[in-house]
Amino acid sequence: MNSDYYSTIYAWFERCGIISDVRTHLRHNLVNALKSTDMTLNKENSGPKSAKQYIYDLLIAEYLWNHNYAYTLSVFASEAPLLVNFRKHVKPDSEDDKQKLQNDYVTHALETLGIRPDEPDGQSIIADYDNNDMPLLLTILKFIYRGKFSHTESVKTELKNCQTQTDFKISEDILREKRKIINARKKLVEQNEFYNSKLKEYEDKINKRADINMLQEINERESKLKKEKEENDRYIFIKNQELISRENLLAHEAKRLQNEQDSYKIFETNLKKLQEELAKVQKELSSKNEEKVIQICTHEVSTQTEIKDSEKIIINNCDDEKRQLQSLVQEQQLRIEELTLRAIRLSRQLEEAQLLKPVIEVTRPVFSKTLTTVLSESSSTDDIIQDAKQRLKRLEEESLKADQSYFNCITGLPL
Repeated sequence: MNSDYYSTIYAWFERCGIISDVRTHLRHNLVNALKSTDMTLNKENSGPKSAKQYIYDLLIAEYLWNHNYAYTLSVFASEAPLLVNFRKHVKPDSEDDKQKLQNDYVTHALETLGIRPDEPDGQSIIADYDNNDMPLLLTILKFIYRGKFSHTESVKTELKNCQTQTDFKISEDILREKRKIINARKKLVEQNEFYNSKLKEYEDKINKRADINMLQEINERESKLKKEKEENDRYIFIKNQELISRENLLAHEAKRLQNEQDSYKIFETNLKKLQEELAKVQKELSSKNEEKVIQICTHEVSTQTEIKDSEKIIINNCDDEKRQLQSLVQEQQLRIEELTLRAIRLSRQLEEAQLLKPVIEVTRPVFSKTLTTVLSESSSTDDIIQDAKQRLKRLEEESLKADQSYFNCITGLPL
């Protein structure tokens, strides 16, 4: 392929964006391959290849290079790693820009295929290859055709059509690769459109959500402002009412003070008149009051002495009654204690009698527990006396019941 034509094609691809798309596609595939596949070498291609396989690959590569199938050669070289540096093993020809293999490569290829280069067959193949523009593969096929298979016409036609068939296959490979590139580009375009549509959908959703949030915030702020406005109006109304009430109170107080001032003035005039009248009356009554005061003082002295004597007599009588009542209370308390001791003694005797007589069931009298109540000195004498009498009667009755039950218990014992 001509270098100028290659550069123009490359520039046109670069302007159209095909090269950048292919690079991104290859980068994407490389990343996916590194993520998903194992980094170890493939076991099928990891082993060493035979010399014949290498020679076959070399002949095919030289054939493609001779016919300017650069793209197909690049694909083929990527699958045959030993052909990566194929350009170094080719010597350029200055006359017709055809590139030939080196002599040692030609001899090694013939030896590997079973053709000795020092024999006439090998020499004729090398001479034919050096003198003609045909690749080494076609030269060998031509020699085989002329030397060994000249008696069959079918083989001749196949040799003639060999180049056309290979050209057709190579063109099909190129078209297939172009279709792959076109399909990959279509997929990239579809993916780009898909992602753009997704981005637009997300942007629309985000914008809608932002609009909804803005509306909610605006509504909330409006409601807050309305509430604040209502509260401010209510506060202003209350303050106005307070001001009006205070103004009314101040006006009322002003009227009251004015009335008080008027009444005070009237009072001052009346007071002056009364003072004048009092001064006159005091002068008239001063003499009379002195005489009355003397009489009252003498009368009060006599009455006070009489009152003191009567109070002393009453106090002495009260003290005597109090002493008598206290002595009577003490006697009653002593009597109550004696009766309680006697009742306790009788109850113990009853318990002993019941222990001696287990068959006969005797009803145990219930003694009411008498509590000695401390009589307050402030209670009346009649109440104290009545309470003491009632307690004495109760204790005497209980003591009689205890004596009777004790007597019955003793008489009921077996002799």
